[in-house]
Amino acid sequence: TAATSNVQLIAGTFGGVPYAGSAVTGNATRNSLTMENGANLTIADGAQFNLRTGGILVRAGAASTISGGVLYFPNTFSPLTIWTVGNLTISSSLAGGNGIASGNMSLIKNGLGTLTIAPVASTINGLAATGTNSLSGQFVLNQGTLKLGAGINNAIQPYNYFSAMSGTLDLNGTSLQTYGFFNDSGVPGNGSNITSTNGTGPVKRMASGYRLRNITNRQTLANGTVLTPAQYGPAIAAPYVLGYFIEDYEYVAGLGDLDESNGRFAVTPEYPQGIYAYYTTVDAAGAPIYPYHIGPKYYGVVANDNITSRGHVTIAEPVTTYVPTLGVDSPPTDGVTVALAQNQPNPAVARASIRFTLA
Repeated sequence: TAATSNVQLIAGTFGGVPYAGSAVTGNATRNSLTMENGANLTIADGAQFNLRTGGILVRAGAASTISGGVLYFPNTFSPLTIWTVGNLTISSSLAGGNGIASGNMSLIKNGLGTLTIAPVASTINGLAATGTNSLSGQFVLNQGTLKLGAGINNAIQPYNYFSAMSGTLDLNGTSLQTYGFFNDSGVPGNGSNITSTNGTGPVKRMASGYRLRNITNRQTLANGTVLTPAQYGPAIAAPYVLGYFIEDYEYVAGLGDLDESNGRFAVTPEYPQGIYAYYTTVDAAGAPIYPYHIGPKYYGVVANDNITSRGHVTIAEPVTTYVPTLGVDSPPTDGVTVALAQNQPNPAVARASIRFTLA
């Protein structure tokens, strides 16, 4: 039957007549769609093109497009797979899907080509820069590049699950809200690359999300834990002014640009496809501020694949290594004085000094 038939569109000139693609003028259902040589599919306004389990295959060659109307995926079948060996742009509204219950998958992107999701923006007042897609269910990126349409936030329906197993997610200067994000990496988000090729803006100093706590004593922690008297810190007075101890700070989500680990995803010269990066935080005058570099905990799993007895990890990518003036690579000719400040359980001995020389 027509519902189980497969459609193949091949652009070119046949019998002296050029052919660029086909149009869907009314509601139709097919099992699969194959596109070659830059063939295009146009769905009429108000029409719905339903695809079953066969999926979409875009062969290598010129880019293809699917535009207009609604591209619908019934929720009674396995997830739709889009194989982009070539490149495909979908500006039709995506609808249907298997829903987000139990992390059900609705669309899987395979192939080394680029799939661009660029739906028509909403016409609702206040949502002019928001996508109109309503495809519900986990979106899986396995290979290649998934690019979101420029100027359209939530090109994929928001509050879906998103699984980035490999490939590159190109936000293209937009934002995407997800219900849950999954990946195959020790660092969340690094199973695939995340970048934004259309990002603009000036150079910005990254602001920490930490601030001094509003406290008059050191008898509680930032998470509300009440300490025992033996665990109390010293009174807030010189030399132990507020900010002297790590426990004097608290993290406030959204306060700055960085997360609790003092990092964020970013595009850098060494990692043009994007990577999770830690930042050195300074104030407007350039003075270091807490947490200085890495926060109280790592964001992902600490790399230990090539740690030696000296605790060194070799970075495979071509990066610039900065060697400090004082450090194990260049021992100072004079000694180094280290001050030890005791906080817990009781600062009976306020300060001790040890002088040693690096060998």
